[in-house]
Amino acid sequence: MVLPRHHTIGLVNINLGRSSDPNLEQTILDEVGSYGRQIGQISDALDVILRHVPLDNLTERDRDALTDFRLQIEQVNRLKAKRGRERQLQAA
Repeated sequence: MVLPRHHTIGLVNINLGRSSDPNLEQTILDEVGSYGRQIGQISDALDVILRHVPLDNLTERDRDALTDFRLQIEQVNRLKAKRGRERQLQAA
């Protein structure tokens, strides 16, 4: 299914933004994964790298940026865990 850049399905509004190739973008979403899944995998990979790279010479601003990133990942992980628990309760 190819959607125009702005499309509404029920109460969900999908905005693919300004893509130079909306059909390719939709194919990627269909065959590779949602934006959330893609961002999650990038975040997981970056977290691995950050655990193995020396960070001693970073500026305070850079350390703050990494702290913000890690806090955001922790928030996402907490929400995923909460959703998992909710699904387990619903299945019981």
